[in-house]
Amino acid sequence: NFNKVDFIFALTSIRRAAFTPHNIKQGFKKAGIVPFNPERVLEFVRANQITNNTSPEERVPPNIFKYLTGEKETPNPPFTPKRALKAATEIWYPIEKLLTPRIKRLFHEFIGNLVQTSKRARILEYQYYTFEAAKQARKKQQQQSKQSTGEMGVIYTLEARKIIRKDTGDEASKLEAKAKKILAAKAYQKRETVRARLAAKATAAALKMAQKEAKKVVKQEPQSKVIIIE
Repeated sequence: NFNKVDFIFALTSIRRAAFTPHNIKQGFKKAGIVPFNPERVLEFVRANQITNNTSPEERVPPNIFKYLTGEKETPNPPFTPKRALKAATEIWYPIEKLLTPRIKRLFHEFIGNLVQTSKRARILEYQYYTFEAAKQARKKQQQQSKQSTGEMGVIYTLEARKIIRKDTGDEASKLEAKAKKILAAKAYQKRETVRARLAAKATAAALKMAQKEAKKVVKQEPQSKVIIIE
């Protein structure tokens, strides 16, 4: 099940695996572009024209054809392109002088197709493991979206958010109550300070009034005395 979302998710890794500097250079080289070599492409065209006019039995010896068609137990072929080229080199040099130009072209075609098939297999293997890794990553994300709580069962994301909001609300209520107590204590302290100041002012005013009354009494005492002269 490889849908559009999976394709977009894996597109970057596919592009990175396919369009490497080595693959691009090899593509230019095989196409005869860099370095410029049209004969390289024409050789493949001529070889295809020759092979298309003959049957598989005529192109390949009977015993090898049986191996390729599965009529006998097939040997393990070289898997990597490097091993395929190494095996081809070991076969090529001892028999190179004995081969006709047509057989040489067929041999080159066979080795080229073998290497390309091996490269495609490696790319498919890389894509498979990339897709599996992406699948496992998505599965892990889905598993992390819910929290296992033992005997209480499973708490899903929505329930977890509710619990978090409740805990946050309780903590906020506690902080709010604490802040109210602090503000109330400060307000009470402020009121007591104001009352003390007012009481001090009243006391000072009373003392001032008492001092004024005392001065008046002192002034009036000499005038109230009566002196009798006989």
